[in-house]
Amino acid sequence: MSDIKISKRYAKALYDFSAEEKMIEQSFNDMSLIYKISAESKELKNFLKSPIIKNSKKVLVLKEIFGKSVSEISIKFIEIISSSHREDYLNSIAEQYISIYKEHAGIKVASIKTALALDENIRKQIISELEKQTGATIELNESVKEELIGGFVLSLDNKELDTSLKSKLISLRKEFESNLFVKKY
Repeated sequence: MSDIKISKRYAKALYDFSAEEKMIEQSFNDMSLIYKISAESKELKNFLKSPIIKNSKKVLVLKEIFGKSVSEISIKFIEIISSSHREDYLNSIAEQYISIYKEHAGIKVASIKTALALDENIRKQIISELEKQTGATIELNESVKEELIGGFVLSLDNKELDTSLKSKLISLRKEFESNLFVKKY
C-alpha cells in the first residue's frame, strides 16, 4: 500500500473521531503544529524512521516534544500509530489531515509566484476574485521568483495561469526560431 493511502486512512480516522468528539478545530491545530515541526526537523524525521530505536522510546520522545502543545486526542493518536509501527508516517498523516480539514471547511489553497512581493491591496483583490469564482474561502501562498521578470503564475486546483514575462519571452523565442519564410518541402 502506498504511503499516501496509509496516511489518508489514518488522517481520515482521526478526522472522523475528532468530529465525534467535536474537536475538529483542536485536532487541526495539533496536526498543523505536528506537520510544521516534523517538516522542519530532519533529525525528527530520521529518528522516527530509525528501525533501531524502539517504538516505546519514540512515543516517549514524541510525548516530550508535543505533550504540552497538543490535545489528549492527538497524544493518543500518536500512541496508536506508534503501536502500529507507522510513526514514520506522522508528517504525512498530519499533512493529509490538514488537507481533509480544508476540504470539509471549504478552503482552497492557491499559490502565486510573482517577480516582486504583492502589496496588500493586490493580495486582497486576488483573493476576492478567486473566492468569487470558486465559491470557496481562499488561502493564498505567495512566493517571489525574480526570474519571472514580471507578471505572475497562479495555481489553483491543478490549473495554472502563467502571465509571466519569462514564459512570454520563451514563447517568442520559439516563434522566431521557426522561420516562416523558408519553404519546408
